[in-house]
Amino acid sequence: MKMISLKSRSKEEEIMDGFSGDPADIEHAYRLIEKVNRFLGGTRVVLRYLKRYSRRWPAGATIRILDLGSGATDIPRAIVDWARKKNLKIRVFALDILAEALRYSRNKLRDYPEIRFVQASALDLPFGKESFDYVISSMFFHHLDEELLVKVLGEADRTARRGIIVNDLLRYWRAYLWILFFSCFTKNRMFKKDAPLSVLKGFRPREIRTLIQKTSLRYLKFHYHFGHRFALTGERPA
Repeated sequence: MKMISLKSRSKEEEIMDGFSGDPADIEHAYRLIEKVNRFLGGTRVVLRYLKRYSRRWPAGATIRILDLGSGATDIPRAIVDWARKKNLKIRVFALDILAEALRYSRNKLRDYPEIRFVQASALDLPFGKESFDYVISSMFFHHLDEELLVKVLGEADRTARRGIIVNDLLRYWRAYLWILFFSCFTKNRMFKKDAPLSVLKGFRPREIRTLIQKTSLRYLKFHYHFGHRFALTGERPA
């Protein structure tokens, strides 16, 4: 039996990282991820900071948001739903390198013209400096090693005019055991492997604080959140 350790981040690759199977499998996995984000706080984390930052947005301005590793695009959808209720003008660009992810999202979000889809790598964004007001990312950072994290944050900082919001998992035993329990209720092989592995690839607070130091993006701060989540977020100084 393989021994599980949480001392350091797992380097094992998730099935989703190199997906090449039946599109129905990834679509089912995305539906499960949406439920996890909704019930365990991932969606609320991103909206919490956007709500706070929106108090300083100019009246009538269109806020442009880039979502890195958008996956099921449930976070952009939640942002647009919130913006519609508040009569805010929002444009969200959902970026993912997987064609399957974008195909799934396009079919599901036909009634969301505020969301546009981009197939590209977060390591080399096809956008100019300060093309967006905010760059956000949910459940994407744990897929990357430290070197790539520094590069992605650099790209986010280059393309974000106002700020950055990152939402991901903390690497704790309770989080691992909860998601292991939750994954027992599905037959989806991708979710059964990737969900617990995501926690093993997650972070400890000191690792995120070290990452901030390496990027020199001092306006970013670490915050704990419910559901063994964290946020790495901040707005540029005025």
